[in-house]
Amino acid sequence: MAEHEDLSADKLEALLRLTADYVQPSRDLRPQVLEAARERQTERKLRSQLLLVSAATFLVAISVQFLATEPPRPAPTRDALLGATSGEMLALAESRVVQRSAGWNWGLVDLFFRLRAQQADSLRASEQTP
Repeated sequence: MAEHEDLSADKLEALLRLTADYVQPSRDLRPQVLEAARERQTERKLRSQLLLVSAATFLVAISVQFLATEPPRPAPTRDALLGATSGEMLALAESRVVQRSAGWNWGLVDLFFRLRAQQADSLRASEQTP
């Protein structure tokens, strides 16, 4: 640094002007920069689209789950099974399946036992009344 201290301002400016030609950008620098910018923009778009699709899928899944669960049905009355049609019996079995998260077979078994108990109670009641 000591050797350059004797330079005048004019000589220093001339040296700086000469260094302007030392570094030259390559001819393909601009296309490379534009390509990189396009790739980044494409990646950002894809990320935002993926985020939107994921959010929509999540909302649809939650909505379907919410809509698929039925509200609990009221328990049948004491004599509801005695005069019930097959459709009503299946609906009652379905309500038992939903309440207990069991399969159809266990819902029908439970309904059958309740029907037999009601029939037995009805038979006993009819025997006691003369």
